[in-house]
Amino acid sequence: MHRLLIYVLFFPLFLSATQTLESVTLQLQWKHQFEFAGFYAAKEKGYYADAGLDVTFVEYSDQNRPIDAVLGGQAQYGVSYSNIISEYMQGKPLVFLANFFKRSPLAIVAQPYIKTPQDLVGKKVMGISEEMDNIMRLMMMDKFQVDSKKFIRVAPSFSTVSFVNKEVDAMSIFVTNEIYELMGKGVDYNIFNPSVYGAEFYDVNLFTSKSELVTHPLRVKRFREASIKGWEYALSHQSEIIALIQKKYNSLQKSTEALQFEATQIVQLMMPKVYDIGFIDKQRVQMMADDFIELGVLDQKSRMNFDQFIYQDVTKDLLFSEEEQQYIAEKGQITYCVDPNWMPLEKIDKGCYIGIGADYMQEISQKINIPFTLIPTVSWAQSIAYAKARKCDIFPVIMQTDERRTYLNFTEPYLSFPAVIATTFDKFFIADLNTVIDKRFGVVKGYAYIDILKQRYPRINLIEVDSIEDGLHKTATGELYGYIDSLAAIGYKIKKHYMDTMKITGCIDQGRGHGIGVRNDDLLLFSILQKSLNSIDERRKQSIADQWINVEYVQAIGFWKYGKYLAAVLVLLLVLVYRNFYLTKQKNRLQLAHNKIERLNRTLDQRVKEEVSKNYEREKTLFQQSRLAQMGEMISMIAHQWRQPLGAISTTTIAIETKMKLGKFDWQSHDGRVKAEAYLFERLKKINLYLEALTTTIDDFRNFYKADKKREILSIIVPIQNTLRIIEINLSNKGIRLECACRKGTPLLLFSNELTQVLLNILKNAEDNFSLKTVKSPYIRIATFEDEHVACIEISDNGGGIDPAIIDRIFDPYFSTKLEKNGTGLGLYMSKMIIEDHHHGTLKASNRDGGAVFRICMPLKER
Repeated sequence: MHRLLIYVLFFPLFLSATQTLESVTLQLQWKHQFEFAGFYAAKEKGYYADAGLDVTFVEYSDQNRPIDAVLGGQAQYGVSYSNIISEYMQGKPLVFLANFFKRSPLAIVAQPYIKTPQDLVGKKVMGISEEMDNIMRLMMMDKFQVDSKKFIRVAPSFSTVSFVNKEVDAMSIFVTNEIYELMGKGVDYNIFNPSVYGAEFYDVNLFTSKSELVTHPLRVKRFREASIKGWEYALSHQSEIIALIQKKYNSLQKSTEALQFEATQIVQLMMPKVYDIGFIDKQRVQMMADDFIELGVLDQKSRMNFDQFIYQDVTKDLLFSEEEQQYIAEKGQITYCVDPNWMPLEKIDKGCYIGIGADYMQEISQKINIPFTLIPTVSWAQSIAYAKARKCDIFPVIMQTDERRTYLNFTEPYLSFPAVIATTFDKFFIADLNTVIDKRFGVVKGYAYIDILKQRYPRINLIEVDSIEDGLHKTATGELYGYIDSLAAIGYKIKKHYMDTMKITGCIDQGRGHGIGVRNDDLLLFSILQKSLNSIDERRKQSIADQWINVEYVQAIGFWKYGKYLAAVLVLLLVLVYRNFYLTKQKNRLQLAHNKIERLNRTLDQRVKEEVSKNYEREKTLFQQSRLAQMGEMISMIAHQWRQPLGAISTTTIAIETKMKLGKFDWQSHDGRVKAEAYLFERLKKINLYLEALTTTIDDFRNFYKADKKREILSIIVPIQNTLRIIEINLSNKGIRLECACRKGTPLLLFSNELTQVLLNILKNAEDNFSLKTVKSPYIRIATFEDEHVACIEISDNGGGIDPAIIDRIFDPYFSTKLEKNGTGLGLYMSKMIIEDHHHGTLKASNRDGGAVFRICMPLKER
């Protein structure tokens, strides 16, 4: 009994001892220090063990470079500089898991006699190479037109001793720690920080190989999540982790004070109150990639699609099984076949897949992070043949039939449209197809409607056509009595090409659903697509449908019952006479409606011109009101900007006057007169500079209120710079930090002053918001980016964001949250009009990371 009790008590310990952890290695980019504190915390606090992992850390050496170690299999995970981006662009199979330092601490420290980077030519510089991990410093050198090959390179010693002893003229450092050592030793130095010269790069980037993600997708997920959890702990328990580093990870023999200094600096680099720990901004990655190309270290042919590079946890919301996750990780692409001409549902247009089905497939592709590849066909019949031959994995939009179930599985329908009949205008409404069963009706070859109609109407005379155009053309020319297809497809074609000749004359049924057809020998893919389809919310579904469908169909409610009654009592002449009378009456009513529409169309052009003229006058009035509303704010800003130069002028004149009253000038001697004249000329020169500053402010003000007569081809950086000249001093005086991550970009056709007004509106709103709230370290960030279609300006802050209850109304005219401060409610409304009507772009607002985000996007075709 005693032995049994011991066994029961200690059985969990025996069990846990048998649960072995997976051993993995993390290759660090430098020696042990607080730079890697989050990973130490994840191990020592048991987060890695909870994830089933036993993690070994390997310090950097020339033999252990992170990317080489991970791709060579010596380590499963690595931490590196932003060179992982350039290496990926050159074809290396890397996956970017998480970013921890939002700005890089890399810099160059130089002896006091080195005044500029140009002075480094011919000098001994330690720790700099031509490799991509030095890209930031190379960019800085490029700004000064310095060829870094002309340095005398010295291999890194992982210590500041060589610099302190003046054995080298300069060295590469991390400002988070080595600066502390130099300060502690009382060493004089000059520092060159690449970020000052526009080289803003990520650092401490966690990555893995594509093979690791494919082979162990769940392990990658667990390792990433445990590492982020470790960093969260390390930042909130700095003293504890510093003690841990000194005990177990202190190969550089750092003091407690040095590690605390490093920790403080690292918090500033990570910006945890602004960004989620580990967050990767795809736009920042794109900007860094552009810098690599602009610097010439990579060419334009480098791969720029980062969808497969930046890690996405596709299982986060869809609850895929482990087997499904493994499938997603290993599946390189999903092939699909479509109806090449069935708009608005789907179409192949110049080699591209478009339509409702295409939008759904794009949604699903983004959710599971697998690219979808089109298998082109010339007809629906060929697509069906490809499905039977297993050349396609899926069909995005397809109806289920018994015959198709022999080679496809079908998801739940996500589209449903009635099957209708299209005829020419001279045909009467068809309440029952049996009444015209002897007529010829067209259906596209291979469509499910063929089987459905033959089952319901065995005697129907169906003619198979090649496409919807073929069917409608033959109906319009009289070769067919009618054409049968979905309401969406027929309505779309009639609206485009047959408004004057064809109409929808009858409804076959109230709609059979269209889902995704999946090859029936791939059950995992079927399950994944069904879950992905279920995760698309109704608002998004409606948005997709609204984008493609504008045809209205009104059901003739009474015709169905009436048609069935006629079929039952067809032999009664009285009913036939009544039916003929009723349809004739309906035809007359339709003719009257048709005539009315024609009259409306004849007057429509004039009415449109009148409304456009009214709208123009209304817009012109609102635009002027908006600018007048900003005048008071502008005057306030001018007062702020004038205060400093006016104060400086006053101080200078008082100083001159005081010296003269006190007799400080020696006008008797030659040397005294020379010194006095030099002093006065110097002070007058300063006064002139202050006056130029005042003039510049007035010019900016005048230019802002000058109406734009025509658009100019400009970079979007120009109106941004104009705006900042007006407002940045005002923001600075209120303690609001302004960050600008702006690039010159592709020139656009702009109304510069109008765009300046938009930017000023948004920035002033952010400033007003900060004045109403207590925000620690308030900041506003302006960033620009572009892709192949649009150029965008994004303005974000950390002011708490926009109340979700009003965010959909902020662009409405006369809506304001500042009525007590004389807010007009026109600023954002006019801003949206300027962007949408004058620049054909979009202005949208959202909340992110505890602040508001306004994004302006304008098409590049406006060049």
